Amino acid sequence: MLTKGDDFPLHQTPEPIAYAGTDRNFYDRYFFNGYAPDGSGFFALALGIYPHLNVADAHFSCIRGGVQYNLHASRELNMERFDLAVGPVSIEIVEPLKVLRVRVRGEGLAAELTFTGRAFPIEEPRFVHRIGPRTFMDYTRLTQNGHYTGWIEVDGERIDLAAGTCGTRDRSWGCAPLARLTRSLMGMALSRPSSGNGRLLICPTAACSSISTLIAMARRGTRGPLSRLTAVTRNRSSKPPLPLWFRPCSPPRGGPPAGL
Repeated sequence: MLTKGDDFPLHQTPEPIAYAGTDRNFYDRYFFNGYAPDGSGFFALALGIYPHLNVADAHFSCIRGGVQYNLHASRELNMERFDLAVGPVSIEIVEPLKVLRVRVRGEGLAAELTFTGRAFPIEEPRFVHRIGPRTFMDYTRLTQNGHYTGWIEVDGERIDLAAGTCGTRDRSWGCAPLARLTRSLMGMALSRPSSGNGRLLICPTAACSSISTLIAMARRGTRGPLSRLTAVTRNRSSKPPLPLWFRPCSPPRGGPPAGL
């Protein structure tokens, strides 16, 4: 299958860019973190692509006023590795190996942050770990220190990053163990009981009817009545299904997937 990457001179095997060897555990991931000079603020963002699972996922987390706010998103990759957006989280490569911009446009949580490296990234030694004859982990990582500019908005309150906000980013790619658990809970908003310490929202994406965007937002309080749900899990584990709390939201086009 041809994708956008095939128009660039990036091939390292005779196969199209969409294929990454034969190991299901192959991944390609971004990670960023930053903190204010006085320690008053912290944030982290990650975006990972898993070619053989045909999945992309992302996460953003920040701390404000002693409260941690989290957002998680996931979508079907559609074998297109040049689309660096997962639901409300996206990454823009402004200047390779130097300047990158991340954007978050979630419900009650938004950000626009620009990272500028202070030096060329460090290529860490390739890491290989074997268990007997079996290769368990095999990956390469680059690490880069730098500074951030931009803003973070929580529940409508936008605050610019403090001057001198700094941190680290890394890129890693290779093979590492990935979970095999699959859950399918589409078109439902999940919440904790009345303690109101968190809320999970599953939002189906318009472009995909077989996988949903999962947004987990730590919030103070909940909205509307809650009902109890037993999660459907598809795995070989003998563990009982996970009890959850939910309220219905808009279902995906075509209804929930078969077997839900």
